[in-house]
Amino acid sequence: LPAGRASAQEITPAHLQAAMEAIHALGTDRDFDLVLPNVATQVEGVMMQQRPDLYRQITEIVQAAAIELVQRRIELNNEVARVWALAFTEDELRQIAAFYQSPAGIKLALQGQPMMEQTVTTLQDWSERLSNELLDRALAAFEAQNIDF
Repeated sequence: LPAGRASAQEITPAHLQAAMEAIHALGTDRDFDLVLPNVATQVEGVMMQQRPDLYRQITEIVQAAAIELVQRRIELNNEVARVWALAFTEDELRQIAAFYQSPAGIKLALQGQPMMEQTVTTLQDWSERLSNELLDRALAAFEAQNIDF
């Protein structure tokens, strides 16, 4: 284990709580509530492909079963918290939560994903421009040596 990291047996309730606070502060859990509805929609789709004539019943039965599973949502919180607790010490998790509860952290949590997407686009655009410039320079060097390319 890396220094300062917990094994699965060493994770305390306080450590898990710190992980949940960090996850929540970062906003990682924002999409957790979408998992069950998305899974229910997928299951309905699979079942309707096999029996489209039971469309109404499939929807009613799958939705009723999904509602019964809502209480299991806490399992996802616990499993994700365990992943974070294995990766960070309790103190590190508290520091992460504190940062993401600060004005700068809140802004990063809200704008981080679109900013990263824009960063990737910028990198790709710059790389393409650089590639074109490099190709032009290489072709010019061959032309200066009277070599057809």
